[in-house]
Amino acid sequence: MRLFGVEELENRLERFKNYLSKLEIETAVLTSNPDLYYFTGSVQKGTLVVQVNGETIYFVRKNYDRACRESPLEVRKWNGDEIKTMIKGHWSMPMDVTTVSEYFFYKSKLSLNADAKDCSQALALTKTVKSEEEAALMKRAGKINISIMEYAKTLYYPGIT
Repeated sequence: MRLFGVEELENRLERFKNYLSKLEIETAVLTSNPDLYYFTGSVQKGTLVVQVNGETIYFVRKNYDRACRESPLEVRKWNGDEIKTMIKGHWSMPMDVTTVSEYFFYKSKLSLNADAKDCSQALALTKTVKSEEEAALMKRAGKINISIMEYAKTLYYPGIT
């Protein structure tokens, strides 16, 4: 089941690309589950490569078929050589969620010459804009949370151990 359609995901990517462009970043490499889900609608182990003036491709290491079912974006099997050819010029990773080992994996295994810039701020700014769909889901989640808390109050009383 997809919570968000192609149009919603494409709008998110366009906002992200605009912020990247302002930071003079040409390509972003995203690997964290929240970022993958936010932009692809899937959380399969993989890498999302976002080119500001080019393609956006979700490279999946595991559960490729499931990723194809879940994401309306272009999905390909993980291919380091292909990822390497997509990363041109100033590239970036969100340094607030990228581990040192993961950063050096991409830098050394893919033979990337330049150091990555940090795209954490671009991601954060992108995620601050909520569509009507997102806002409705957040309101619904809030109502569910309130009902859970109200029910939890009935389970506890003075003297319970």
